[in-house]
Amino acid sequence: MIPLAYIQQAKTASPALCDLVAFLSDKSAYDFHPSTVEARETHMSWVFLAGDYVFKIKKPVHTSSLDFSTLKARKKFCEEEVRLNKRLAPDVYLNAIPITLSKEGELSIDGGGAVVEWLVKMRRLPDERMLDQAIKDRTASSEDVQRLFSLLFSFFERAEPFEVDEKRYLATFRDEHAQSKAILLDANVGIASEAVRRLVDDVQDILEDPPGWLLEPINNHRIIEGHGDLRPEHICLINPPVIIDCLEFNPDLRRVDPFDELSYLALELRLLGAEDMANSIVPQFMERTGARPPQALLDFYAVYRAIIRARLALGHLLDPPPQDFQKWEAHARAYLGAANEAIVRLFPPKVP
Repeated sequence: MIPLAYIQQAKTASPALCDLVAFLSDKSAYDFHPSTVEARETHMSWVFLAGDYVFKIKKPVHTSSLDFSTLKARKKFCEEEVRLNKRLAPDVYLNAIPITLSKEGELSIDGGGAVVEWLVKMRRLPDERMLDQAIKDRTASSEDVQRLFSLLFSFFERAEPFEVDEKRYLATFRDEHAQSKAILLDANVGIASEAVRRLVDDVQDILEDPPGWLLEPINNHRIIEGHGDLRPEHICLINPPVIIDCLEFNPDLRRVDPFDELSYLALELRLLGAEDMANSIVPQFMERTGARPPQALLDFYAVYRAIIRARLALGHLLDPPPQDFQKWEAHARAYLGAANEAIVRLFPPKVP
């Protein structure tokens, strides 16, 4: 247990995020005595790699898509994160546990006293077997890939179809795209151009006057409660493979067409240079299920997801400094390049 000086003066106060980060970064916070603790910050969380385990706290943030602003909400979403991720990583996510504050002003993990924060506890996965790293290292075998595909396809097939209200379904696309447009065209970001404006306007035109193919997943009862953020860095190629970091905070963003999830993963795989894997995942699922979504729908998914990923990359530039401008701008331009390739298939250039 680690005393906090400022709490000695106000023992009823909740610790600030910086104090929680300092506490969880200290090896003595953990009863299993890890040799090292590595802290990593994300947009919404702090993650602590301690020995064979990972601990994660959620930042007290509130945006249009999520609300972690209260302790009650953070407890709820820690529990949701464990529950949802057990679907694709059953032995990785262990439980949600409290950080407590004693009367003497000492913090501890699942100790005595008042609950002041909540953690997700996970088993640590090998970094070198994460799919993005395995692609870079050329260690992802064909057997690894087929085991991954089998896991994903079985997950989608087992999921019960989710009855989605058409207005709410379209509103989710529109809300996400409005956020993307606001950041991509923000003068403070410095990436806006006529080409970027045309790109986001083309997608907005589709969403404002939806073609029939956009609603094809609803009409064919294909919407399920999926993962919501299916990227290579969330996939570990152990045997059997596991998929982590399901999007827990907004059910609307998890209620998706499996072809949307697979198109998103294919987009990320292409940007990592894994063309064969990217080109095979959707056709294999089609062959297995007999489903034949319109090509325009698949192209739309690629554009829409690439724009969101560009937005999230650029969002780092709006965070407090220091930020690696060149890194995040390069990421954003790569995604926008992929979006432009797909939008050309939806809106072919007119031949004079």
